[in-house]
Amino acid sequence: MRSQKDNYVNLVKGFTMKSKAQLKEELHKLIDGIEDEDILNTLNDDLVPYLIYNKAKGVDNEEEMSEEEASELNQAIKEADAGEVISLDEFLKEIGTWRTK
Repeated sequence: MRSQKDNYVNLVKGFTMKSKAQLKEELHKLIDGIEDEDILNTLNDDLVPYLIYNKAKGVDNEEEMSEEEASELNQAIKEADAGEVISLDEFLKEIGTWRTK
């Protein structure tokens, strides 16, 4: 039996290196398979405002990164290279508290 950690790792691996069309198809399948109304409401609460905000700003996902975004990404890479990371178990524990506060 797979652990929760294995499921998350496989999910992340499954969404890397795919085309936009492939990603959309996979996401549609995942969403279509969700029966829990609370999870669907959570997705709606988290994604819809983000999408509306970016559409209003005229953000195109295929645009290049801004200097600020590139700087933040480079900083995150430096932190990871320096070992300033948390384990997957710590991450999963932390995200488990996000919706309980």
